[in-house]
Amino acid sequence: MEQLNIGDKLKVKSRGGDWVPIDKAYFREATEYEWRYSCEQTQYLDIRMNNFPLSYSSKDNEINGMFVTPFQVGNITFKINSESLDSYIYPDSRKMTEHQYQQMLKEILDEAALCFELSGLSQSIDMSGLTREISWPQWNYIQTEFKKLERIVGKLLDKPHRFLKNQNELVLKEKVKSITVGTERWLEKQMKFESMTRLPSYINISKREETFNTFENQYVKRCIQQLGWLLDVYQKEINVSVNHYKSKINYWLHRTFLKDVTVTEKSTSITQVMKKHPQYRQTKTWFDELYQFKDYKIGFDYQIPLKETFALYEMWCYMKILKYLRLQGLVENTNDLYKVSKSSVFLDLATNKESRVQLKKGANLYFQRMYQSNTKKFYTYTHP
Repeated sequence: MEQLNIGDKLKVKSRGGDWVPIDKAYFREATEYEWRYSCEQTQYLDIRMNNFPLSYSSKDNEINGMFVTPFQVGNITFKINSESLDSYIYPDSRKMTEHQYQQMLKEILDEAALCFELSGLSQSIDMSGLTREISWPQWNYIQTEFKKLERIVGKLLDKPHRFLKNQNELVLKEKVKSITVGTERWLEKQMKFESMTRLPSYINISKREETFNTFENQYVKRCIQQLGWLLDVYQKEINVSVNHYKSKINYWLHRTFLKDVTVTEKSTSITQVMKKHPQYRQTKTWFDELYQFKDYKIGFDYQIPLKETFALYEMWCYMKILKYLRLQGLVENTNDLYKVSKSSVFLDLATNKESRVQLKKGANLYFQRMYQSNTKKFYTYTHP
């Protein structure tokens, strides 16, 4: 009997596509595919995708079926009886990237800051603020990127930058183990100046010590300390849990070589080590990005999990419509979009809160308004 050949006999097709051999197919996640297997006579097949059996129907000398690829990227294995074939699932182009997530967040808050001027709120709010003012995007950045910082610092702690430092000290002559050229010169000058006929009791020797107290390590320690202070502010202001982050920071500062590094107030400069050493370069990039949100003065009063990107997308669409109306000069008042506390202002967009923007000529723009039987002037006859 002829040996099975999956690549020749098993073909797949996506919706609207052409039939191609399975070993040449380009699979995307969460996508539906048809498959067919040609054989001389109808026979029983044990066909599996990632060890999951696939159902099928047979007609004439062909077996047909359908499957949906998993909603994740990675390797995939097809198996027919005793023969298997490995392939790969590629990302769906519709999936939102982290860059797109951050970009939508930025555009929402940018528009919120511009619309705040039309809110009509009487309370004075400082929209410029101090540098490195806390914000929701910054807190979101800490939550999503702290694991990355742990990996970078972990590698940096394994092989930190160091150098040999020359240090002079006076030692009892009985304890001097070796004499260098520098020590000989010092003795000649000392004995000639003091008119001495024998060796002095203490001799100046030069020692070379390995030290971690470099500018790069001072910069890393200062950044980590500032992150710890920033976390204290978040815990105090918005009552979030920072224990996990603080425990890591305390470990870095008190149980590694950083505990012996002195922190100075020198201005940050880019050294050759920070340019060429990957961990120092990545550390600087991480902390630079941490403070890129300092111009955002308006945040959210609640958190949007990364998995709920649809919620952020709906807010983004609403703010895009609002931006268009604002540019047309149709926005009258945006007071209902914001919630003001003693020290902060928040964008208050949430489902069923009926966040409203008053437009000119009596019109209104709502966010996720709910309609039911007693809603005026538009209502529903059945359920909400």
